[in-house]
Amino acid sequence: MKRMIKILSGIMSLLLVLSLCSCGGNGGSAGDGGKVVMSYGDFTLTESEYMYLASYVKDSVVYSQQSTLYQYTGTVYDESEILAMPVDDETTIADYIEDCAIEFGQQMLIIEALCNGAGITITDETALDEISQNLADLEYAYGGEDLFDIALVRLGFTKSGIERFERFSKLYDLIYDYRYGENGTAKVSESDVKKYFTDNYLRYEGCVYSYVDNEKNEYITFEYSDEEVKNYFYSDYVKVCHVLYKTVDSSNKKLDSEKIAEKKAKAEAALAAVTSGEKTMNDIKSETEDSGFEYTFTRGQMVEAFEKAAFEMEIGEVRMVETEYGYHIMQKLETTDEQLFGKTDSNGATTSKGMKDEVIRTMSQAKIYNEASALLEKLNSGETEKFPTELTDVPYYSYQKEQFIDKSNSSYSSMAEMIAKIEVGKVEIQKSASVGTYLIKRLPLSESDITADVYSTIESNLSVKEFSEYVQSLYDYVNINTEVLEKFDIVTLPALEDEFYQQ
Repeated sequence: MKRMIKILSGIMSLLLVLSLCSCGGNGGSAGDGGKVVMSYGDFTLTESEYMYLASYVKDSVVYSQQSTLYQYTGTVYDESEILAMPVDDETTIADYIEDCAIEFGQQMLIIEALCNGAGITITDETALDEISQNLADLEYAYGGEDLFDIALVRLGFTKSGIERFERFSKLYDLIYDYRYGENGTAKVSESDVKKYFTDNYLRYEGCVYSYVDNEKNEYITFEYSDEEVKNYFYSDYVKVCHVLYKTVDSSNKKLDSEKIAEKKAKAEAALAAVTSGEKTMNDIKSETEDSGFEYTFTRGQMVEAFEKAAFEMEIGEVRMVETEYGYHIMQKLETTDEQLFGKTDSNGATTSKGMKDEVIRTMSQAKIYNEASALLEKLNSGETEKFPTELTDVPYYSYQKEQFIDKSNSSYSSMAEMIAKIEVGKVEIQKSASVGTYLIKRLPLSESDITADVYSTIESNLSVKEFSEYVQSLYDYVNINTEVLEKFDIVTLPALEDEFYQQ
């Protein structure tokens, strides 16, 4: 299976934290490796070595993006399409890979020099055997040494360059341990760890009323009569059609004021045409910049301004509503029994499925939410002092014991943001349509609350960050031969062949 690097916002995080691959412990020389691309003190990186490094980074990024996009879109994008994709307004993925490769080369030289200065070499026989075995596996995958040598010439690589690459992560680990290990020379202080803890960690406990039966892998639903479902549908669902004139770009960034004014003028003209009877909503449908035209929904499923207007409007009414996405020309439509229960033919066979199952699921989630709300009221009033560890008559309830969350960790940013807004000692409710309803209580936090596991996590994260910043501070001292580097075109660099992933 291919090794991968993730597209991250910070290149340093990508290169240093993941330690994605490996390089050597001795300074490279020009020799048969071509001209020197970059150097740091006595350590150099030649053309063939840089070629392999850049090809590896390119292959890893492209493969990672292909996998991610296929997972979310079901579409297989080829390499050229991936490389042309934008990272931001000025940078493509090809540009990003080029920056990554340059920084990877800088990092490699600095790590090797630091190891050399500290007298650090790879002495572990297991590690050395692993490097040798990886090269042997490559030769075997190509059908022997001679065929492997031919492939290296074709690709522009050298065995010594690949071996140097294979050594890098081991040297990285050795110099990192030398600085931040148990007896490290640059170990993070206890006061720094505790300060980070009190500045960035939140302590909480809570519970969740789940909307999903994990054993059956399906939503939890309750029994309701058709009459109950019908009453709920007509009182809690609305149907609208709309045409959107977007005031944001594909990344939801606001357009400039001139373009926004143009969109508003178009929306106003469309509104006037529809309200005067000159045109219908179907007539202006082609102008929409949204993927959908008709929506039937309940509360909590649309942005606030759109939802509020939909529930306020009378059947047939048309109005313009502004949301963060742009100007919507909306018309409220009538909901019907057929829409709810579906269509049947003269023989009673179903010809189209209605929304009944969806409405029952919504009703069930509303019931669960109300149960959670009832517990919330008891907790905040003092009627109930603690979260129940279990509720025998509520199988979809689960207690979440006291735990910590790092608000600087982007993986938990939404949860941390919610907890940070809660007053210490108070309980608040949070609804997740796909998971359930959470009740969260924010707990007080002090240095004495830090556990051994949390301490170790913070110490490790601070060490990685500090080491990353230290190595990055030395980048300016790496000499780059721009004349040679400009010859490398990321788009035309050779892809690593399948044999490189048979190890």
